[in-house]
Amino acid sequence: MKQLNFLILFFIVIYSSFSQDSENSFDSLIYKASTRGSFLFLKVTRETALYKTNEREKSFKVSAKVQKRLLDLLNEIEFAEIQKYKAPTDNHSTDRAKQAEFLLIKGGNKYKSSIFDDGNPPHELKKIINAMMSCVK
Repeated sequence: MKQLNFLILFFIVIYSSFSQDSENSFDSLIYKASTRGSFLFLKVTRETALYKTNEREKSFKVSAKVQKRLLDLLNEIEFAEIQKYKAPTDNHSTDRAKQAEFLLIKGGNKYKSSIFDDGNPPHELKKIINAMMSCVK
């Protein structure tokens, strides 16, 4: 009987840690910013970051520290609410700033922000976008 209880407890612990890990994971985080003459594209997965502009394209390894930071920041975001987050400025509508957007892909689901000014995202997304940019510095 003790062995059965131990096995049940063991499987519950294994399942909860597996399920927690998959909840905290993501497939990719994407930041895009563009205007008539230029663009910036940043795609971060758990292992790599791909950075593209008009002039160059470069790939970077994502450190374990940055991975953890990204996962921690994702836990602060309501995925279903991402599209409702409001940007503090609207300069992209008059070409005074690049038009930017954030996209989270997780388990086949896509969570896309509204359009905002490059460098001035909604408050809720600012930390995660800054952490993404730290991958390419």
